[in-house]
Amino acid sequence: MNILLGDNELFRQLRRNNSNLTTIWGFRDKYDFLSHMYPSTITVFGETYRTVENAFQALKTTNMDVRERLRSVSPQEAKILSKKIVVRPEWEKVKLAVMELLDTRKFQSNSDLLEKLLATENKTLIEGNVWHDNFWGDCGCPKCKNIRGLNHAGQILMLVRGLLCGM
Repeated sequence: MNILLGDNELFRQLRRNNSNLTTIWGFRDKYDFLSHMYPSTITVFGETYRTVENAFQALKTTNMDVRERLRSVSPQEAKILSKKIVVRPEWEKVKLAVMELLDTRKFQSNSDLLEKLLATENKTLIEGNVWHDNFWGDCGCPKCKNIRGLNHAGQILMLVRGLLCGM
């Protein structure tokens, strides 16, 4: 008998199988603060955003009206809307550096989140997911089981942790 699991149940099962004493797999529940969609006010380039995700999507463009729109919606909406915008020409070359800046600001600006990040000690942080994102994370769904995700989100968070926490 083949049982299909819903995304939430699949995620929980994968996290149980992949998290251990040295690894945090998936940024939900206890580790939701690691998510770029987690509410955490940050200011960058003179603009204040409600989440890293809002800032990241807004910084894809130089159009200030579009930036304002992306700043004012939920992080989920910002991600969807950004797929329809004109992206700055150098975006692919700078997007990882932008995310590093945004994550650094997130934890510099929010001492409670910095404490939580410090509490992850030297664990490997993996943005585990079930939505096929193998650039920012590592998808654990059956379709992607033989694909190793690049986990740029986790890599950047570990870099920021080292920078801000001396690890």
